[in-house]
Amino acid sequence: MCGNTYRVLIADDDFRIGQLINTLIQWDELGLTCVNIVSNGRDALQCISEGDIDIAITDIQMPLLSGLDLIASVKEKGIKTRFIVISGYKDFEYAHRALQYEVSSYLLKPIDADELNDTLRKMIGELAAGNQLACQKEKMQQYVTASKQIIKRDLLQSIIDQTAALSPPEVEALQQAYQLNLTATAYLGLDIKLDYLDWQNISEERNKITVEKVMGIINDGFKAHVLESLVCERPHMHVLCLLIFAREDSKEIRNSINGLLIEVQHYLLGFERYRATIGIGEEVAHLSKAAQSLQEAQKAIYDRVQVGTERLIYFRARQQASMSAADISERFKERFQAALVSCSAEEFESSLHAFFDAVEAIHDIDSMELFWTLKTLIKWFFMREEARGEASLKEEQQLLDLMEHCNTLSLLRDIVTQKLTQQVSLQIKQIQERPIKPIRQAKEYMAEHSGEKIVLEEIAELVGLNPVYFSNLFKKETGMNFSAYLINVRMDSAKKLLTSTNETIAAIADRIGYKDVRYFSKLFTKTVGVKPAVYRRLYS
Repeated sequence: MCGNTYRVLIADDDFRIGQLINTLIQWDELGLTCVNIVSNGRDALQCISEGDIDIAITDIQMPLLSGLDLIASVKEKGIKTRFIVISGYKDFEYAHRALQYEVSSYLLKPIDADELNDTLRKMIGELAAGNQLACQKEKMQQYVTASKQIIKRDLLQSIIDQTAALSPPEVEALQQAYQLNLTATAYLGLDIKLDYLDWQNISEERNKITVEKVMGIINDGFKAHVLESLVCERPHMHVLCLLIFAREDSKEIRNSINGLLIEVQHYLLGFERYRATIGIGEEVAHLSKAAQSLQEAQKAIYDRVQVGTERLIYFRARQQASMSAADISERFKERFQAALVSCSAEEFESSLHAFFDAVEAIHDIDSMELFWTLKTLIKWFFMREEARGEASLKEEQQLLDLMEHCNTLSLLRDIVTQKLTQQVSLQIKQIQERPIKPIRQAKEYMAEHSGEKIVLEEIAELVGLNPVYFSNLFKKETGMNFSAYLINVRMDSAKKLLTSTNETIAAIADRIGYKDVRYFSKLFTKTVGVKPAVYRRLYS
C-alpha cells in the first residue's frame, strides 16, 4: 500500500466497548478508517480474510473464536494485518502469550484514549516505514522492468536496421551487454499490423493506447514458450516482434501466434476501429539471420491487399515477373505528364485508372513492390514545380500515411486516385486564378528586344516557368502559340519603321531580327497581306 490511509477493524464481544473504542480513536487526525465493528472472532477472521485490513483491535476473550486464535489463524494465512490486543487484568497471562504471535501491542482495560491513540500513532509510523520501503521496491522493480523493455526494444530496432549480418562475437557481446537470452536454435519475425476501419476519423491518442495494449498482449502471450521476445513499435501501427526459442517448440510457437491473433482481435472488438493481421517470416537458426525473418514478415503483411486481413500471412518467395509495377509506372509517366501539362484532371484520373488496371492484371503481383512504386510515383507528383508548397507537402505526407492502412487493392486504388486527382484539380484552379504576370513579362521583353534572337526556352527561364508549361500557358492567355505571337510583334515593329523612317527594307528587316530580307518580305506579305514596299506607299 503506497497511500497514507489505513483501514482498522474493531472486535469485542461487548458491543458497548467496541463503540467506545470507535469514539476514542482520532480517526481523521491519524488518517484511519473504521472498516467494521464485530462481536466475535469468526466474523473478525472473515472480515480480515476478505478485506485489506491494516490494523485489528481485538479483545482476548470472544465467542466462536478467541482473540489469540484469531491472531494465530491470520498468521497462518500469511495476512500482514497488525494487532492491538485489549485485555483485562485477569486476562494478562493470555495477553502475555500473544507476544509469541508478534502482536504489535496490547492495552489493559479500562482503555485510556491517549494510550490508545499513541499506540496507533506508533503503529502507523511503523506501517508507513514498511510501506515506503515496499513502495520503493515496487517502483524499483517497475523501473527495472521498464528499462529492460526499452533495452529489448532498442536491440530489436538495431537488428531491424542493421546493414550487415551479426557475427557470433557480436551476438555474444549483445547477450552479455543486455543480459538477455539470445542464444537459441530458432528465431522468427512477426509483423502485427493494425489497419483503420475508418481512416477519416483517426485518433492519435487511441492509436497509442491500442498499440501499447497489443505490445502487452504480445509480451504476455509468448512467455510460456519462448526464451525471449523482443517487441518494438514502428510507424503506421506496425508492431514488430522477434521470437527466440528452441526449435523443438516450433509447433507450440505457431499455435501461440494463432492464439495471439485471436486475443488481439478480441481486444479490438471493444473499439471497432481496427483490423489486425499478422505477417510471419521464415524461421531461421541464427540471430544473424533474424533481420531477414523480420523483413520477410514485413513483406508478408503487404500481401493482405490481395489475400485479406484478420489472418496469418506467411512469407513466400516470388519468381521474377516479366513485368513489374515499377515497369508499368515508367510506361505511364509520359501519359501522366501529358495530362498535367494539358491541365486535364479528367485525363489524369483516367490515366491513373488505366495504370491500376495494368497493375492488377499482373499475375501474383509483389504487393510490397507495388506500394514502393506508388510511393515513388507520389513523390514524383509532388516534386513538380506546380505542386510545391507547404500545403502540398502536408497533403503528400497524409497520402503516404493513408496508403499504409489500405488493406485491399480497391481501397488503395480509390485513395491514391482520389487524392492525386483532387490535387490536380486544385492546381488547375490555382493556375486559372494565378495573375498573368509571367505572360505580361514575356510580352514586354519580346516588344523591347524584338530585334534580338528570342528563344522560347530562354523566355520561360526568364519568367521562372517550365518551358512546356509556359508554352501552354502563353497560348491560353494570348490565343496563339509563342512563335506566331513573336512574328506578329516583329511585323508590328516593321510596320512602324516602314511608315515613320526612310530606312531601306533590308535595314528594317535586320533591325527586327531577320538577316534574310527575302524571307522577311515573304513573311511580312503573308502576315500583313501586302509587300513591305506597298505598305510603305499606302500608309506613309
